[in-house]
Amino acid sequence: MKGAQNMPLNHVSTACSKLNKSKTIITCCASGMRSAQAKKVLTANGFTAVNGGGWSSLQGKI
Repeated sequence: MKGAQNMPLNHVSTACSKLNKSKTIITCCASGMRSAQAKKVLTANGFTAVNGGGWSSLQGKI
């Protein structure tokens, strides 16, 4: 998807300073577990984030 970034969960908190807070961030991963954790990190840092769940189910939604 255009503009998407692939980011390991353990890099999300350090990357917050480089992300745009004016845009909603959709997180996804293989199963939805890591994306839920990433959403928590992002919202704790003032971002609007949505857990898209697993990649295969997200593809059908967008």
